[in-house]
Amino acid sequence: MNRTATKHDRNLKKAGKFLADADIILEYFSNRKGFVEHLEQLLALLLSTELDIHITDKCLKRLKLEHNDKQFEEQVDQFITRAFDQKIIQITPSIRQRARHLRLIDMDSAEELICAADNGCDAIITCNPNNFAGSNLPIWTVESLLLR
Repeated sequence: MNRTATKHDRNLKKAGKFLADADIILEYFSNRKGFVEHLEQLLALLLSTELDIHITDKCLKRLKLEHNDKQFEEQVDQFITRAFDQKIIQITPSIRQRARHLRLIDMDSAEELICAADNGCDAIITCNPNNFAGSNLPIWTVESLLLR
């Protein structure tokens, strides 16, 4: 989708650097009714404005694991190359170790929080804000990001 950047788009670009929770990407590719509408808007915005959103390498691994299909894997690879080129954060053993000490209810979310903090992200975008309760970073839903 090519379109002219709007004032809203320019404001989002100035808004900062974000980490997208893996669940956002998984929900999008699972195409669950009621979950993808806002995600489609977010991904279109990402592709059209160079919004600075990052993901983890674990997100990619989960996508390929949950959707074990060669054609689908090619679609994912093409999308990731377009949307997240140079924006994939590696989860290292050190990150895993530090995440174990966080008091979040979900280990994947704890790893994402460490990744976001270590890489200078200003906020995490998620479908499940409760997974990040107690976080020291702002946690935004896709809807709240789209309203900014």
